[in-house]
Amino acid sequence: MLENNDIGFSRRNMKKKQMLGLLTVVVALLVFATSTPSAAADTITGDRTINPTCVNAGDTLRVTVDVTTTDEVYGPVLNENIPVGWTVTVIDNAGAMFNADETKWLWSGVQTGTKTVSYNVTIPVDTASGNYSLIGTVLATISGETVGPYVVIGDGEVTVIGSETVTITDVVATLRIAVSGGYNEDADINGDGQVTSLDVIMTLQKVVGAD
Repeated sequence: MLENNDIGFSRRNMKKKQMLGLLTVVVALLVFATSTPSAAADTITGDRTINPTCVNAGDTLRVTVDVTTTDEVYGPVLNENIPVGWTVTVIDNAGAMFNADETKWLWSGVQTGTKTVSYNVTIPVDTASGNYSLIGTVLATISGETVGPYVVIGDGEVTVIGSETVTITDVVATLRIAVSGGYNEDADINGDGQVTSLDVIMTLQKVVGAD
């Protein structure tokens, strides 16, 4: 028969084991909670390249998006958001089904590795000068769970030199503003909040019609 001291020791030892077990479970849950989102985000990614990133209204640019999966996923999707009125012409679907109405690419079945989608975008001739965004997302399904959507990284902005009538007088005026360090919204062609030599060059390009 155990004496009182032995019984007390056994109970304290049992409580320590229970606390240790509970602490182990809590730590495991915390590790899972903090690591799972990061792992999921790394499972599918999108990386966009735009060439060129500065164009005249009416020009065409090339967009390439690498969709990469680091594990086997089901039905990955690339969804691109293009400015209204800009025309998309697909160059390479990389084996995906293309939905022109939504500018969306869907790969059926199980996929892994990198898929490279490329398409041309033609800017309307009446597009005003300014910066325009191309925003996209990627997502997939793993074990019945949706992973994403995650924003496509890389190039995401296009500077358009508009079709407004510009003369050499505008070039001189822009140059004067740039030299003086002043600011004028109409002279800020690339919309970066300042008037610099780049705006002078872009204004001159509009005068001579250079690409």
